[in-house]
Amino acid sequence: MENINIIKEDIQIIDDSISEAYNNLYECLESPNIDYILLKNDAKKTLRSMLDHFSNQEEYEKCSLISSILKKYEQ
Repeated sequence: MENINIIKEDIQIIDDSISEAYNNLYECLESPNIDYILLKNDAKKTLRSMLDHFSNQEEYEKCSLISSILKKYEQ
């Protein structure tokens, strides 16, 4: 049973780290010049992952910004 608790704690640490990383990247998306992010490899894949994450967290304001960036990026 102790091993299960350790695994659950490790999973929570990973989830918290992912959430923190996405929040940090989101702050970059709010900057006036985000072109450097959009030019990076796998930017669309990362943005879609962020969109899924924030949607699951019910942070719809962040979802809105990311969706608008994806639409602009895909044009």
